[in-house]
Amino acid sequence: MYDTLNAFRILLNLDAVSLRTCEEVCVLWRRYIRSEKVWKKIVEKAARKSPILVKQNGWSQHLTTMGGQDPDNVDVYRQVGETFFILAQDCCIDSLLVQ
Repeated sequence: MYDTLNAFRILLNLDAVSLRTCEEVCVLWRRYIRSEKVWKKIVEKAARKSPILVKQNGWSQHLTTMGGQDPDNVDVYRQVGETFFILAQDCCIDSLLVQ
């Protein structure tokens, strides 16, 4: 359990490119990232830091914390997370990328 908790904490602090790379390591890692809803938690964390960016792009519809509903496909969170990180980099919002 201790190793799982540490892995989870590490994954939550990765940028989108690194997390996607972790998904590609092996089926076990991909399943873990999906089952623990790591992408969703990263998007929720980003939404707390920049709710305006999330609302402007319509991502709040996928977040229950912002009045939306969970999508049927968890890949939505990966797409939102990757796009968010790209926008954050383009806008030079370093404080949103990893903390």
